[in-house]
Parts: sequence; C-alpha cells; structure tokens
Amino acid sequence: MSCAPTLNYRYINSPNIKETNSKVIPIWIDTRFSKEDGKNIKEGLSQWELALNGYIKFNIVSTKFNMEDAPLKLANNGKAWIFIKIDSSNPILKTSKVFTNLTLSFTDDLGGHYVYMIRDRFDDNWTKGLVMHEVGHLLGAADDHGNDLMNATYHLEDTECIDKTTLTQVANYQHLPIGNLNYCVYN
Repeated sequence: MSCAPTLNYRYINSPNIKETNSKVIPIWIDTRFSKEDGKNIKEGLSQWELALNGYIKFNIVSTKFNMEDAPLKLANNGKAWIFIKIDSSNPILKTSKVFTNLTLSFTDDLGGHYVYMIRDRFDDNWTKGLVMHEVGHLLGAADDHGNDLMNATYHLEDTECIDKTTLTQVANYQHLPIGNLNYCVYN
C-alpha cells in the first residue's frame, strides 16, 4: 500500500481552556509495538488531546505487562486504557466475528478499555489513523458510514483529523461542551 496523500486541514473552534479540570486517562502501550508504531499511537492520542481542548488528557505509560499485571486490572475497572499488539492467530479473534478487522476496541460494557491492534493486517502508515478511530470508540463515538473518522469501513484518508460529527458524538457521551472543543476542517 502506498502512503496516503497529505491532506490539508486545520482545527477550528475555540481557544485553549486553561481553567478546566481535566480528566486524565492513563495509557499503557504494549512494548512489543515497534518504535514507529509507538510514535504513531502517541500522535493519534495527541490529535485527540488537541480536539478535546484540555477536558481529557492522556498520561502515556509504556511498559511490559502480562495478563495478571496492575494495568490490566485498571483497564478492567475502566481506569486505564491499554493498546495491545496481537496478530491474526490470537485466540481472541476466534471467538468473535472479526475476520477482516484491523483493530478491536472493548469498553466498560465489555469488561475494560482495550485496543487490540491486529498488527499483521495493516501497513505502518495506518497505525495513527486506526488509533484515532479506536480512541473515538473508547470515548463514546459509534461507527458510521459517512466520510469521517468513524467510517465503519476504514479509509486511510478519513483518519487525518477529528471531524465535527465524531467530536459531537464524543462530547455528548462524555458530557463536554461541544462549543469548547476543536474539530478539523479541510482546506
């Protein structure tokens, strides 16, 4: 797959809100990801922090962990998010209808806040966009069929930035004032 074309976009809406009490979400990133994947995961999270304008921030912790470690217990309690690298042979894929999925995210109602990235199913240049899409789910946005970040059929060009439709879903779910958040528009 070739790299996506660089799209020209900018974020608009509001100035940075300094007096906000931020919700801070600890993020654990599986160290089995490559350095490039780690960088792209962090860039995807940074895009969300820009859009969320200080209301929600991410505290990134990168560490090795196993299924009995504290980060997984925190994720099971909804107090942390974990990005886990798996491949197509992982047993979690045998119990669900995910024959073509590139990533999976699970939230509170499914027992935790996890993003499983099925790393042998996508190229390096997809990582950031996939992270942005899955974080949208963890924040409360649903898949849709529009031309935006939450398009149910992944298109690399749809994941450059966080659009107003996606951000409105997140604002409603998180009880945030949409007028104080930043969404992108294409130039």
